[in-house]
Amino acid sequence: MKKTVIIGAILASTLLFTGCGSTAIYVKQADGRVTHQELDPSKKADFDKSFHQVALKTKTDTNYKRMSLKQEDKQWFKTTTYMVWNRDITLSEYVQKGVSRYPGHEYEFNFIARNI
Repeated sequence: MKKTVIIGAILASTLLFTGCGSTAIYVKQADGRVTHQELDPSKKADFDKSFHQVALKTKTDTNYKRMSLKQEDKQWFKTTTYMVWNRDITLSEYVQKGVSRYPGHEYEFNFIARNI
C-alpha cells in the first residue's frame, strides 16, 4: 500500500510537471543575462522525455526522498532543471540553486542533475 501511494505521488508530480502546458522557459544567455523564451517544440519534447525518465529512475533509488514543491516554485524548478539539461548552468550550480531553496535535498538535486 505504501509503495503504491509513493509511486502514485511520483507519477502525479511528473504529470503536473510535464503537463503544465507552458512552453516558456528562462534561459541564461552568453552574457549572463537570463531571458524568458519560448522553447523550440523539438527541444521541449526531448526535455520532457528526459525528465520523465529521471522521474522513473527515482522509483528504484531508495535514497531519493520526494520533494514537495511549493506551487510558486514549480516554474522555477522547471526552468532550473531545463537550464542544467541544456547545459546553461553546471551541475554544481544546479545543486547549489536547489539546496538554497530546499535545504536537506542535496542528494535529490545531485540525482536529478546526474540523470537529466
